[in-house]
Amino acid sequence: MNPIKLLLSVVGTVVGYKILPYDFGDRYTKYRFCDEINENLKNTSIEVMTDFNKRGFTTAVLTSDYDIDVIPICNENMSIDRYGYATFINKIDYLDRSISISNLILDIKTTLWNVMYHELLHTVGLGHSKQEGLMNYTVTLNRNLQVIPDENKLYPSQDDIDGLDVLYDFDTDIDIDIIGPKDNKIINKKIIRKLNKICALLN
Repeated sequence: MNPIKLLLSVVGTVVGYKILPYDFGDRYTKYRFCDEINENLKNTSIEVMTDFNKRGFTTAVLTSDYDIDVIPICNENMSIDRYGYATFINKIDYLDRSISISNLILDIKTTLWNVMYHELLHTVGLGHSKQEGLMNYTVTLNRNLQVIPDENKLYPSQDDIDGLDVLYDFDTDIDIDIIGPKDNKIINKKIIRKLNKICALLN
């Protein structure tokens, strides 16, 4: 890659992402399902968290606890101009967060995935971005104000990842975690992040 183009691409990603004005950086972010959660939302949330966890930042953990730091995931009736949102209330000692998803998209698999992933990234610290990526995602409607299903699932872009890297750049290189219960492999998350970034720059 041309060095000048490389420099410009790096500068572009630095100014792209937005970080929310709260304290983040915990190694684990805990979530729970609301009692009456829709099955599609439940399954999609698990799939989204599984993909997110592979990326080596904070680990999304599902729990049944009702502790103050656990983020509830719920579905609810919303107006036709709203399909998901994350709430933040600064309680000084902790950050009270939640995710709500519209009932209107529960049967639209790709759109549900994209909205859920977008809201999850909010809860771990990312704001909206002007760069292409999940944090610049919006639901598309037709002339009758009906949701047009997304053709593809979206995944964190380099811009999204750069923002997460700032939020979860842990001081030590010993952040070891298990990839999955079946393969029993362990990796150094920070090393994987750096390798992924190097590969992206080389391509």
